[in-house]
Amino acid sequence: FQYNFAMMRLFARTEDVDKMRDYFQKALSEEKKNPDLLNYYAFSLLIIDPDFWKEALPLLEEAHTLDPGSPAIMDSLGWAWVLSGEIEKGESLIDRALDALPGDKEILFHKAMILKQKGRYQEALDILKEVKSNNGGDQIYYEDLDNEMDLLRSLINPEH
Repeated sequence: FQYNFAMMRLFARTEDVDKMRDYFQKALSEEKKNPDLLNYYAFSLLIIDPDFWKEALPLLEEAHTLDPGSPAIMDSLGWAWVLSGEIEKGESLIDRALDALPGDKEILFHKAMILKQKGRYQEALDILKEVKSNNGGDQIYYEDLDNEMDLLRSLINPEH
């Protein structure tokens, strides 16, 4: 199991979806009810291509059923709901994840993206500034925080 889980993670990082799926299936055949495996695979799908939410959502729902108290799974499931268009449902789970892990940069990033979708640009920008100052880095997943912050600034103060 550990080998297949490790290989799945490796191919997730290289965005080789076919090989990632193969190793996920192998790991799943060895350990069917592992919420961390389900979460890692499904969230990797969402990072690689947000349109994979249709595949990720049922896996994340199963992971959440297996481990309903996991903030990481709440965040992943919430983000999948947001990507599916169920913003309120997703935000509720992401807020619960933030209650458990208030400084988590990935959960905060998701919250900021939800606020952006709702037109609450200043709040989203404030969160991203906090993430950037506390993280010390410029990226979350493959997202460039500076580019996202510049976009929010342009939405707050559009040039005429």
